[in-house]
Amino acid sequence: MKISCIFIQTLSLTTLLILTCESKPLVKRGCYTARIMTASSNLMNKTAEFIKRFPDNIISIQLLTDALKKDFMENCSTRLSLLSFYSENVLSVGRVLKEAEKSGINEDFRKIEDLLRFCPTNKCELMEETERMKEFRNKLKKMNMEKRLRKAVSEIDTLLDWIDSFIHDIKKKEH
Repeated sequence: MKISCIFIQTLSLTTLLILTCESKPLVKRGCYTARIMTASSNLMNKTAEFIKRFPDNIISIQLLTDALKKDFMENCSTRLSLLSFYSENVLSVGRVLKEAEKSGINEDFRKIEDLLRFCPTNKCELMEETERMKEFRNKLKKMNMEKRLRKAVSEIDTLLDWIDSFIHDIKKKEH
């Protein structure tokens, strides 16, 4: 008797669980431009002080060029590569990491990176690295770690401007 009662209760709970799970729609992730713009604006406010802590004296090299911006705006693979480069190789390294965590830049940047993954684009399949992205990486290889970090940090505001431009382009297409 006890066994059949336990079996019936288990069966009832399992059925209830299945019905509950099947009736709930999956959460749809989308491109939340307002959230990205807010996070980007907050991040921009924090970066001015952050950049001052890592002065860049290399004026002959520009990492984030206009040509690379064009790829960033049109190519999902380039966009994700640049964002992940900044998350993993700039904001997560040594002294930069400590300062980024202290000011909340790390968390805000990752939030933008995650939100941008769901934004529409013309070419969002992972593609072979573009020539401009290869140039970006080659410039970095020529610098030692300290110079590389200072240069990348000094140009983070440029990357945030690109993100804003990308979001404005999406908003134009929506209307």
